[in-house]
Amino acid sequence: MKKLLILLVLIWSAYTSFATHVIGGNIDVCQTGPNTFSVTMRVYRDCNPGNSSLSAPSGVEIRDNVTNSIVQTISMSGYQVGTETVITLGDSCYTPTGICVEEYIFTRSVTLPDNPNGYYIAWDICCRNGLISNADVGSSFNPTEGSVFYVQIPDPALAGGNCSPSFGGYPTDGYFCLSNGINDPFIIDPQVTDADGDSLVYSLINPYNDGTTQKPFNLLGWQAGHSAVNLLGNTTLPNMVIDSETGLITCYPENIGVYVFAIMVKEYRNGVQIGETVRDVQYSSLNCTVDAPPTINMQDTVAVYAGDSVCVDVTVTDADGTDTLYVIPSSNDFDLMTTFVYPDQIGGGDWQYDNFNNTGSPAVMEHFDWVNLQEYEGVGEIYLRYCWQPNCESIDETYAINLLAYSYGCSGSDTSERVVYFDVQYEPADVTLNIPDSISVTYDEEICFEVLTVDETHSDDPLGLTPVGGGFDYLENYVAPAQNSQGYYYTDFWGQDTVYIPDYSYNNGEVLGKDTVAIRYCWTPGCGDVYLKNYELNYEAALYTECFTLTENKVMQVNVEPPSSELQRVPNVFTPNKDGDNDYFKLGGTPDPCYDSLTVTIYNRWGKKVYESEDPYFEWDGTIKGKGNADCAEGTYFVIIQGSYGSTYDLTTGEAIPTAIEEKYTIQLLR
Repeated sequence: MKKLLILLVLIWSAYTSFATHVIGGNIDVCQTGPNTFSVTMRVYRDCNPGNSSLSAPSGVEIRDNVTNSIVQTISMSGYQVGTETVITLGDSCYTPTGICVEEYIFTRSVTLPDNPNGYYIAWDICCRNGLISNADVGSSFNPTEGSVFYVQIPDPALAGGNCSPSFGGYPTDGYFCLSNGINDPFIIDPQVTDADGDSLVYSLINPYNDGTTQKPFNLLGWQAGHSAVNLLGNTTLPNMVIDSETGLITCYPENIGVYVFAIMVKEYRNGVQIGETVRDVQYSSLNCTVDAPPTINMQDTVAVYAGDSVCVDVTVTDADGTDTLYVIPSSNDFDLMTTFVYPDQIGGGDWQYDNFNNTGSPAVMEHFDWVNLQEYEGVGEIYLRYCWQPNCESIDETYAINLLAYSYGCSGSDTSERVVYFDVQYEPADVTLNIPDSISVTYDEEICFEVLTVDETHSDDPLGLTPVGGGFDYLENYVAPAQNSQGYYYTDFWGQDTVYIPDYSYNNGEVLGKDTVAIRYCWTPGCGDVYLKNYELNYEAALYTECFTLTENKVMQVNVEPPSSELQRVPNVFTPNKDGDNDYFKLGGTPDPCYDSLTVTIYNRWGKKVYESEDPYFEWDGTIKGKGNADCAEGTYFVIIQGSYGSTYDLTTGEAIPTAIEEKYTIQLLR
C-alpha cells in the first residue's frame, strides 16, 4: 500500500568525519516591487556536535538567462534569519537514531533592471555527503563532488510580477521504509506551492555538480547499477518516477542506503515558461518495525429508508494513536463523491462532525486532509460522513462500499479492508383522516364542523389537508386557528382541549403542517344551500415525502334542512296609532325566505292606490305609500295579494312546493 512521505533532504551522520558537508538546499525568489526581489536561500547539513559554524554563502551569481553574463555577484553574509534550526527526524512512534539535520535560512533583497532575457541565480559548494549510495561523490572518507543551487526568474517587467515555486521548509519525517513489493509503493509529495497560481511541471533530473555556476551545469556521476532513470538501483521493482502534473513521486526502495536525486519544477503562465527551480533530495531507506493495522468501526449492513435524509458515519482508528492514517472508500454502484460531507474546521486547527452517529456528541480530528481523489488522511483516527436521500426507485437496492484503510507511521503500511452494505428499505407512513360521516344543517342557523388528519409515524414530512369539490365555499367559511407563542392552535377540537398545528401555513384552501393538521369551518346556510339540498364534501389528507405522496380521502354528507313556513289568516282590522298593539297590517304565519314571492296592492274606497310592496315580510303602517309621513284616513281599504307564501317540501325529494296565493279582501283602518 502507499505511504505518504513529505519530500526531504537527509544525511546519515554515522561518520562524523563528514559532518560538516552540506547535504542540500534550494533558492526561492519573490518579486517585491517593480525591480526589487527577495532572495531566500535554505542550506541543510547534518547536526554533528563537532560542526563549526556555517559561513554565509558568498559568490552567489546572478546571470543573464540567455547570454550567461554575470549581472551581479551577491553575498548572503549578514542576512541569516535567526540561528540554525535543528530538525529532529521521526515521530512519537518511531525515531531513527543518528539522523538529524540543521537548517540555515538566509534572506536578502536585490535590485535588477528590466531584462527581456530574464535571469538565473546560481551558487555552488563542495562537498556532498560521502555516505550517498547511488551517486559517485568520490571517496566516502573524502568526497570531492558538490552541489549547485539554482533558480531561474523572468523579466522584472513581467505583468503581475512573479514568485518562484517554493519547496517550503524542511520536513521532519526524513526517511522511509523498505518496500514490501509491487503492491507497496511509496508516494512522496514535494508539497511545492506557487504564490501566483502558475502552472507547474515536475521532472526528475540528474543532480548538478559543483565547478561552475554558468549553464550548462556540471552533472553528478553515478555508481554502478544506478543512473538518472534508475535512481534507487532497483533490480526487480519499478524505478522511481514523478508525475509531471502533481509532482507525486512513486518509488519502491529495495535496499537500505542513502540516495540523492533532484527535482526540477518549471512554471508556466499562459502556456509560456517563465521560470524554474531545483532542489536536491537526499534520503535514507530504513528497515522499519510493524505497527498495528487500522480498525474500521462499522456494521456490515446499514439500513436506510427511501425518502429520508440519510447520513452514514464511518469511523477508522489506529491503535498506535499517532500514525498517519488513510482511508480509501470505493464503490461501483454508489456515488461517494457527491454524498461526501466535508468536516467543519474549528479552533486550533481541529476538524469536526457534529452529532456523530446520532449520539448528540461531536467527533473531533486533530488532522484531516483530502490527499487524493476519494482518499482521506488523518492522524490516529479518521471520521467520514456520507449524506444523501435515497429515492423511491432505489427501494430494495443494496450498495456495496469497500473501505480500504492503511496507516503510515515509522514502520510503513498496515492495511485493513472491509465491505459495508447500504440497504435501501421503505418505511410506509400511516396517515389518519377524521371527519364526521354526515351532518345536518338548517337554514340561517350557524354550524361549525372540524376535520383532523394525523401523521401517525411522525415522519417530519409536510402534511396537507385539502377540501376537494362539493360546491361548498371553503374559503369563505374557513376559520383560521388562533396563535400564541407556541404556534397555531384550535381549542375544543375533536374532544381535545387544544390542538396545535406545527409549521402551519394556509394557501388557497389547503392547510399545511407537520404531524397534525386541523381545519375548522363555520357556516350559516342560506337559500343557495337550500336549493342544493345535499352536499358531498370530499377531503384529502396528503403526506408529502421527497419521492412520493401518500393520500387518504374521506367524504362527509351534509343534509340541508329547509326553513319552516306557513300561511295564517290575519285580522281584517288594524289600528296604526303607535301604541305598540296591532299597529301594522301584514300577512300572518311564517314566510319561506327562499321561495316566497308575492305582490300586495292596497286601494282606498275611491280606488286610489295608497300602498304597494313585493316583500313577503311587508308591514303597512297606514300611511301613504307606507313612508310614515302622511296618515291615511280611517275607513275601508281594498287589498289585492298575488304570488306564493309559505312553501311546503316533498319529504322524499326535498323539492319545495310553493303555496299559491291570490286574494282580494277589505280591511278596516281605525285610529
